[in-house]
Amino acid sequence: MMDDGIGINLVEDLNKHILNSNIGFIIGESDFDYCNSIISKDDYLIVIDAYLSGKNAGEITIISISDLNRSSDNRYSIHGMHFLQDKFDGILIGIEPHEINYGLCLSSTLQNCYRGIYTSVYEQVKLFVEKNL
Repeated sequence: MMDDGIGINLVEDLNKHILNSNIGFIIGESDFDYCNSIISKDDYLIVIDAYLSGKNAGEITIISISDLNRSSDNRYSIHGMHFLQDKFDGILIGIEPHEINYGLCLSSTLQNCYRGIYTSVYEQVKLFVEKNL
């Protein structure tokens, strides 16, 4: 779904550059059962996904999962249901999409700013790792 795949692209690239045995990278897409089967309630999650926030395309929002669960606004989940409703601890790094439509590639808008998006997300993940692991 075009820009809905931004999280997959970012996680694949992060997995190449962040080497730490205490970190696992999961591409769960919308397979909630798969995600729930490999994530422990004690894990701290950094979820990276498209996030509808009303910001400009490519802008990043960081919000705690507990804040998402307290909100009655479900617009962050393009899929209508979200495994984060299971009250995991962690954060969502959300990237504002430009176009959600049929297609396997990111929109040209996100492709053009991908390097900056990746750098920002990488720095956030690296900061968490340095503080907590």
